[in-house]
Amino acid sequence: MPEPPAHPFRRTVDWLLSSVHPLLLIVVIGLVVRLAVMPLIGAYDSNYWAVIVRNLQAGEGLYGLEGYYYTPVWGYMLGALSAVQTMLLGVGELGTLALEALQLPAFSDSASMDGMARLLAAFFPMTAMTTDLVFNFSLSIMLFAFDIAAAYLVYRLVSEMTGDRRKAVAGFALVFLCPLIILTSSVDGMFDTVCIVMTLLSIMLLRRGNTFLAGAMISLAVLTKFFPLFICPLLLAYVIARYRGTGETAKHVLLAFAGIALVALAVLMPQILEGDVMSCFRFLTDRVSSVNKISLMQVGSIVRILVYALLVPLSLAFSYLIVRRGREEADGLLLKGCLMVFVVMMLFPAPARYLVFVMPFLVFFLAAGDRGLRVGWILISLGAVLFVVAGCTALLTNMAVFAGMPSIEAMMAAAAMMYDGDHGAVPFFAVYVSAAAVQYLGLLAVVRAEWGGALVERVRARSGRPAR
Repeated sequence: MPEPPAHPFRRTVDWLLSSVHPLLLIVVIGLVVRLAVMPLIGAYDSNYWAVIVRNLQAGEGLYGLEGYYYTPVWGYMLGALSAVQTMLLGVGELGTLALEALQLPAFSDSASMDGMARLLAAFFPMTAMTTDLVFNFSLSIMLFAFDIAAAYLVYRLVSEMTGDRRKAVAGFALVFLCPLIILTSSVDGMFDTVCIVMTLLSIMLLRRGNTFLAGAMISLAVLTKFFPLFICPLLLAYVIARYRGTGETAKHVLLAFAGIALVALAVLMPQILEGDVMSCFRFLTDRVSSVNKISLMQVGSIVRILVYALLVPLSLAFSYLIVRRGREEADGLLLKGCLMVFVVMMLFPAPARYLVFVMPFLVFFLAAGDRGLRVGWILISLGAVLFVVAGCTALLTNMAVFAGMPSIEAMMAAAAMMYDGDHGAVPFFAVYVSAAAVQYLGLLAVVRAEWGGALVERVRARSGRPAR
């Protein structure tokens, strides 16, 4: 009996997959989704980037005026973006104040906030300052490029280490179409994927034997965001394991440190010449007490630092395993160590976008065949969607002011219901806390998938019970 003809949709998909490179198809789908949600880019962070660009245009540099809390790398990128906007896009005024938004305490100055508004601002800060849509568009396009680069580097890692192109394509899709990655670049307008690309490049370069450039990349990554600092012992251990017994270990270690030092010197040189290098690291102390002076948040920041200190022995433990087991297992242990260091780092509840540091390494093992990680990927992605739902009304501020879609009056009415209605900010916190809980369960699912089985079997072995 002849088989029934395939459904037209399936025939179309099969034709696309056979006629178009699958990576191109995934990129097109991912860019369409990003452009669709890009109007939701939050005014809070985009306003900070606009302030930094204004400071640069006024000749104040990155640290001449208050407002820039990061090391210089992202500031330099914003400076380059500003030059492109001025020359090619004719961007003039970068933003404006939405006077209507000042009616709600959550959008107003912190001095006028009551207790609920201050708590809301601590978890989901909002501002009445809005940024021009062209500025937001050009910022997002730059970040989209790094999303593609991060997905492609995962594709290469999976392809090289498994030899399976289909798994590699799956890895590309799981990164580039991941709602968390999309949220970070398209809605948050944050540069975490920039740091991820540099981190992944350092690993790729190490695997190719280019330790100097690998050192340069990890230095650039750490000077973009400090999180990759905790995997540096793993990278050093990888170099030792790879070249042990060849007589070239010392040479490659020195090359790696030379790359680290030269990049750090180049990045910090303007501040060194001005005698103001400590401004680059001011965020380590200033931001601990910058969130509306809420003592709970200050305590949380201190606890976070203590939790991060616990990552040192974890990183050293994986480093020891890499050196001990040698070159044959170094690649897998390096990636597994990176995954677990970043997962444990996020077990102290962190902003959703920070979890993007987990995602490339999670996806690598998931695409390579570790299906136990599927639950983690799904829950972390679902949590990202819920975070957008929690902040959707405030995220429409830029569109309401510059495009009138929706009207500013309609947007403020919806925001009042979500953040300042008869029940205070209960609707917001209900969704926000649910999103955080879902993502946290995703992290725990990753821990269970990677360590749970081994721990159970170890307990069984010590108790004399047969292993399963």
